[in-house]
Amino acid sequence: KALYLARKAVKLDSNNAEAHYAYAFAVGVLNEFASKKQQIANSKVMKDEIDHCLKLNPEHGGAYHLLGRWSRKLAGFNSFEKFAVKTLFGSALPDATYKDAADAFEKAVIYEPDILIHQYELAYTYYKMDKYADAKVWLQQAISNTTYKGDDAADVKAKCKALLQKIE
Repeated sequence: KALYLARKAVKLDSNNAEAHYAYAFAVGVLNEFASKKQQIANSKVMKDEIDHCLKLNPEHGGAYHLLGRWSRKLAGFNSFEKFAVKTLFGSALPDATYKDAADAFEKAVIYEPDILIHQYELAYTYYKMDKYADAKVWLQQAISNTTYKGDDAADVKAKCKALLQKIE
């Protein structure tokens, strides 16, 4: 239903950054439960919507968060999955690296500094890059944050603590 409504919002006002963000977000949520083939097919749509959102609002923290997750997912594809993309679709997906993901999450933190999930995802990306010192800084910052009161605060802090234990 969210995907349907997001598509409708984009159709009603293609110059609305939030509509493009909602569309990319809905595709991203669906991808959590999709097959690899469907994830690959959806990745272009998601990237296009993120790009539209950021063109309309270059300071959209949520869009940078999605871009970070998109980049990290692609960076994590193994050579077989990359080959499958080329075989199935006749072209390769754009290159994305963990550094691209970290850069996007850093922008999300800049534009929405108290959103803990941005800090956790940045730390997790540094963890994937074996940059444990950088990961620890962001995990500790998220854990010690007292200003964010969102519904997900306790869950994100628990994730931060669990990742910090893995590092230490």
